[in-house]
Amino acid sequence: MGFEPAALSDRPGVLNAKEFVKKMKSIVDHLKTELTTNQARYSKNADSHRSPARRYQPKDLVWLNAKNIRTLRPQKKLDWKNLDPFRILKGIGSYAYELELPASIRNHPVFHVNLLYPANDNPIPGQRNPPFFPVEVEGIEQFDVEEVLDSR
Repeated sequence: MGFEPAALSDRPGVLNAKEFVKKMKSIVDHLKTELTTNQARYSKNADSHRSPARRYQPKDLVWLNAKNIRTLRPQKKLDWKNLDPFRILKGIGSYAYELELPASIRNHPVFHVNLLYPANDNPIPGQRNPPFFPVEVEGIEQFDVEEVLDSR
Protein backbone atom coordinates (compact mmCIF):
# COMPACT_ATOMS: atom_id res chain seq x y z
CA MET A 1 0.00 0.00 0.00
CA GLY A 2 2.07 3.04 -0.22
CA PHE A 3 5.78 3.53 -0.35
CA GLU A 4 7.93 0.49 0.51
CA PRO A 5 11.63 1.20 1.03
CA ALA A 6 14.16 -1.04 -0.67
CA ALA A 7 15.76 -3.76 1.47
CA LEU A 8 19.23 -2.84 2.74
CA SER A 9 20.84 -6.09 1.68
CA ASP A 10 20.09 -5.37 -1.99
CA ARG A 11 22.19 -2.24 -2.22
CA PRO A 12 25.76 -2.58 -3.57
CA GLY A 13 27.26 -0.48 -0.75
CA VAL A 14 25.96 -2.94 1.86
CA LEU A 15 27.55 -5.87 0.03
CA ASN A 16 30.90 -4.07 0.02
CA ALA A 17 30.51 -3.32 3.74
CA LYS A 18 29.84 -7.00 4.49
CA GLU A 19 32.98 -7.99 2.60
CA PHE A 20 34.93 -5.32 4.48
CA VAL A 21 33.66 -6.62 7.83
CA LYS A 22 34.62 -10.21 6.87
CA LYS A 23 38.09 -9.07 5.85
CA MET A 24 38.57 -7.06 9.07
CA LYS A 25 37.36 -9.99 11.18
CA SER A 26 39.85 -12.35 9.51
CA ILE A 27 42.66 -9.81 10.08
CA VAL A 28 41.72 -9.41 13.77
CA ASP A 29 41.60 -13.21 14.23
CA HIS A 30 45.02 -13.57 12.59
CA LEU A 31 46.49 -10.83 14.81
CA LYS A 32 45.04 -12.45 17.95
CA THR A 33 46.69 -15.78 17.13
CA GLU A 34 49.99 -14.03 16.39
CA LEU A 35 49.82 -12.14 19.69
CA THR A 36 49.18 -15.29 21.71
CA THR A 37 52.03 -17.20 20.05
CA ASN A 38 54.46 -14.29 20.53
CA GLN A 39 53.34 -13.82 24.13
CA ALA A 40 53.98 -17.51 24.81
CA ARG A 41 57.43 -17.27 23.21
CA TYR A 42 58.40 -14.15 25.19
CA SER A 43 57.15 -15.56 28.48
CA LYS A 44 59.06 -18.81 27.90
CA ASN A 45 62.25 -16.83 27.23
CA ALA A 46 61.76 -14.56 30.26
CA ASP A 47 60.83 -17.40 32.61
CA SER A 48 64.00 -19.31 31.71
CA HIS A 49 66.02 -16.62 33.56
CA ARG A 50 63.81 -16.49 36.64
CA SER A 51 64.04 -18.62 39.73
CA PRO A 52 61.08 -19.33 42.00
CA ALA A 53 60.74 -17.30 45.19
CA ARG A 54 61.96 -18.88 48.40
CA ARG A 55 59.15 -20.24 50.57
CA TYR A 56 59.01 -19.72 54.32
CA GLN A 57 56.70 -21.21 56.92
CA PRO A 58 55.15 -19.40 59.89
CA LYS A 59 57.50 -19.38 62.91
CA ASP A 60 60.62 -19.55 60.68
CA LEU A 61 63.43 -17.16 61.61
CA VAL A 62 64.68 -14.82 58.89
CA TRP A 63 67.16 -11.97 58.64
CA LEU A 64 65.72 -8.71 57.33
CA ASN A 65 67.67 -6.62 54.82
CA ALA A 66 68.07 -3.15 56.39
CA LYS A 67 68.18 -1.10 53.20
CA ASN A 68 64.65 0.30 53.72
CA ILE A 69 64.81 0.62 57.51
CA ARG A 70 65.71 3.97 59.05
CA THR A 71 67.90 3.72 62.15
CA LEU A 72 69.67 6.16 64.45
CA ARG A 73 73.08 5.65 62.83
CA PRO A 74 74.58 8.80 61.27
CA GLN A 75 75.61 7.08 58.03
CA LYS A 76 73.88 4.29 56.15
CA LYS A 77 77.19 2.72 55.19
CA LEU A 78 78.06 2.30 58.89
CA ASP A 79 74.72 0.71 59.69
CA TRP A 80 73.90 -2.98 59.95
CA LYS A 81 73.28 -4.64 56.57
CA ASN A 82 70.83 -7.20 57.99
CA LEU A 83 68.73 -6.99 61.13
CA ASP A 84 67.96 -9.52 63.88
CA PRO A 85 66.42 -12.82 62.99
CA PHE A 86 62.70 -12.12 63.15
CA ARG A 87 59.92 -14.67 63.34
CA ILE A 88 57.52 -14.98 60.41
CA LEU A 89 53.89 -14.62 61.46
CA LYS A 90 52.21 -15.43 58.14
CA GLY A 91 52.65 -15.35 54.40
CA ILE A 92 50.78 -12.78 52.36
CA GLY A 93 50.43 -13.97 48.80
CA SER A 94 53.47 -15.80 47.47
CA TYR A 95 55.97 -12.93 47.58
CA ALA A 96 55.43 -11.17 50.93
CA TYR A 97 55.63 -12.17 54.58
CA GLU A 98 54.52 -10.53 57.80
CA LEU A 99 57.24 -10.42 60.47
CA GLU A 100 57.07 -10.10 64.25
CA LEU A 101 58.89 -6.78 64.68
CA PRO A 102 59.77 -5.07 67.97
CA ALA A 103 58.01 -1.82 68.84
CA SER A 104 61.22 0.16 68.25
CA ILE A 105 60.99 -0.54 64.51
CA ARG A 106 58.20 1.70 63.32
CA ASN A 107 57.78 0.09 59.92
CA HIS A 108 54.93 -1.82 58.37
CA PRO A 109 55.60 -5.50 59.25
CA VAL A 110 55.09 -6.89 55.72
CA PHE A 111 58.22 -7.34 53.57
CA HIS A 112 58.96 -8.71 50.11
CA VAL A 113 60.63 -12.12 49.97
CA ASN A 114 63.76 -10.59 48.35
CA LEU A 115 64.45 -8.67 51.59
CA LEU A 116 64.43 -11.83 53.73
CA TYR A 117 67.25 -14.34 54.26
CA PRO A 118 66.94 -17.60 56.18
CA ALA A 119 68.52 -17.53 59.64
CA ASN A 120 70.60 -20.59 60.40
CA ASP A 121 70.40 -22.28 63.76
CA ASN A 122 72.63 -20.71 66.37
CA PRO A 123 76.11 -22.27 65.85
CA ILE A 124 77.21 -21.60 69.45
CA PRO A 125 74.68 -22.84 72.01
CA GLY A 126 73.86 -20.32 74.71
CA GLN A 127 75.25 -17.38 72.74
CA ARG A 128 73.18 -14.20 73.08
CA ASN A 129 73.40 -11.47 70.50
CA PRO A 130 72.72 -7.90 71.63
CA PRO A 131 69.57 -6.33 70.16
CA PHE A 132 70.15 -4.17 67.11
CA PHE A 133 67.80 -1.45 68.24
CA PRO A 134 68.24 0.19 71.64
CA VAL A 135 65.32 0.22 74.02
CA GLU A 136 63.80 3.69 74.15
CA VAL A 137 61.51 5.06 76.84
CA GLU A 138 59.97 8.43 75.97
CA GLY A 139 62.69 9.07 73.38
CA ILE A 140 65.61 8.37 75.77
CA GLU A 141 67.81 5.29 75.29
CA GLN A 142 67.69 2.88 78.22
CA PHE A 143 70.40 0.39 79.11
CA ASP A 144 70.21 -2.59 81.44
CA VAL A 145 73.28 -3.11 83.61
CA GLU A 146 73.96 -6.82 83.90
CA GLU A 147 76.87 -6.59 86.34
CA VAL A 148 79.54 -4.17 87.52
CA LEU A 149 82.92 -5.46 86.38
CA ASP A 150 85.18 -2.99 88.17
CA SER A 151 84.96 0.22 90.14
CA ARG A 152 87.40 2.76 91.60
